[in-house]
Amino acid sequence: MKARWKWALLSVIGVAALAAGFAIAWVLWGPFSFASAAAKVKEEAALLNGRDPQRMLAEANRFYWGHNLPLALPLYERAEALFTQAHDDRDALYAKIGAMRSGDAVPFPQLSAFIASQLKTPLVQNDAELRLFCLGVKGDADDEVNVAAAQKDWTQARSLAQQLGEKEWANRATGELGLISFLQGNIKQAAHMMGGALLTAMEQSDTGTEVRYLEIVGNGWNALNRPAEAMFFFNRVIGMADRNHDIGTPFMAYEGKAEALAMEGKMDEAQALMQRTLAEARKEKMLEHEGQDLLILGEFAAESGQTAHARQYLEEAMQSATQAGLPRVAMQSCFDLSKLLQQGGDLKDAEHTLNQGLAISRTTGDTYYLPRAL
Repeated sequence: MKARWKWALLSVIGVAALAAGFAIAWVLWGPFSFASAAAKVKEEAALLNGRDPQRMLAEANRFYWGHNLPLALPLYERAEALFTQAHDDRDALYAKIGAMRSGDAVPFPQLSAFIASQLKTPLVQNDAELRLFCLGVKGDADDEVNVAAAQKDWTQARSLAQQLGEKEWANRATGELGLISFLQGNIKQAAHMMGGALLTAMEQSDTGTEVRYLEIVGNGWNALNRPAEAMFFFNRVIGMADRNHDIGTPFMAYEGKAEALAMEGKMDEAQALMQRTLAEARKEKMLEHEGQDLLILGEFAAESGQTAHARQYLEEAMQSATQAGLPRVAMQSCFDLSKLLQQGGDLKDAEHTLNQGLAISRTTGDTYYLPRAL
């Protein structure tokens, strides 16, 4: 499947060697569920009814780190309101940026632009911890938008985190710089940084970062057409998320598992899993995953000969990705849709859609993916 735009990284950095050290100690986990986010709703409600914005901010940050954005969002929003009432400009801005990232109202390009403007202010320039958070969130947004900007963000974030002794932030920045190195074609450096970030996350008991990079490892196995090995990692991640309710729904693991099932010839199971995953993304208002899920469903439908459904999914994926500011998902949707149109004899629309995808691909600064798109 082509939908995983960047996780082919592991196919070129020795995923087998990386995985071997973990396989001995881990066991596969059983049935998965989408219950992790729901388990803390009652506790969060009690927090929201309180008047302690610092505690709300701390809890929101904890959820944010595990990409549990649906639980982070209301805490950030409530904390921002209380900080604003108290005329605490610093913490109000911190919570505002957290809320902007955790919700789906602000597309990634606009989020990046807003934070860029805040980084120029004395308030942020004179507060190292606030500046680190801004750089991390901006880097997260720029990962999806522009490689050069993301590299600058994460380089600054890593340096600042090291100065502050923020080991988890420094390690995550290292891992993100590894992904950027891959997109820029520096495979050897990507291997060193990504592998090191995963191992360090395990040593630090940093479950949020560990889950992120284990999902990448699983998708690397998929890229090698090794679905059985990939399934091992996806089940591992799903089990971790089920047990640790600070961790958000592991959408990448579900998406990767569905693709692994499809590779094993279990297309009905794969499509059913993706339908559930898409429903969960919409329930949690995770627009950044909705487009990806629609794209995968479109590719599944195309592979199954369900041309009408494939076209509908891909058109919706392109719209969703454009709304969220996810150029790579929009790009791949264009390429897949163009192929469908060409196969159906609609050469004019196929060419137009292909050119749309090529135009999008040139905005990201990916030296690895642009040649594949031509």
